[in-house]
Amino acid sequence: TPGSTGTATGAVTIVKDSEVASVSDKNLIVVGGSCINTVAAKILDSDSPLCAEEFSAKTKVSAGGYIIKTVTSPYNTGKVAMLVAGFNPADTQNAVARSVQSDVKTDVGSEEVYPVVATV
Repeated sequence: TPGSTGTATGAVTIVKDSEVASVSDKNLIVVGGSCINTVAAKILDSDSPLCAEEFSAKTKVSAGGYIIKTVTSPYNTGKVAMLVAGFNPADTQNAVARSVQSDVKTDVGSEEVYPVVATV
């Protein structure tokens, strides 16, 4: 829920991925990797779990890394879904910590992968 100094109104509703239909009319923050979270897999354009090497191939995230990605919600085209996921649970915790920083981009189409790998 919003703090007393904020201007936001409303509340945060926490649901399991199996309950996403109950919040499909809302913007989503999806926490957890696509191996265990079906909504995360859907954000990554998969109808089945993406684990280990499959997750890395799809996201360019390996052990020690995470992804923060915002897309049009796969459940409601008028809403957004932000994926906050790491390669493993500790990496997901790092992704969550990063996701609350003020400089994280949340526009549809934005994506941050850590560690940042230079391209040649």
